[in-house]
Amino acid sequence: MEEKQSQIAIKVSDLAVYSDRHGLDFLVGQIISNSIKYSAVCNPLKLEVQAVRTGEHHILEIRDNGTGVRG
Repeated sequence: MEEKQSQIAIKVSDLAVYSDRHGLDFLVGQIISNSIKYSAVCNPLKLEVQAVRTGEHHILEIRDNGTGVRG
């Protein structure tokens, strides 16, 4: 099996998150796992993880260049 070339960018500053650790680990792990699983064979994975502050809230954005999952 040929190894995929991947680009991963993580842009998360130090911030406190109050959450169920196992639930958050599972959720983020599944998103990243699916990004890798559904990335096209001829198109290397590009994954970006970023935390954005908007007023009182922090938003975790996870973007990839995958094909997505049809509904």
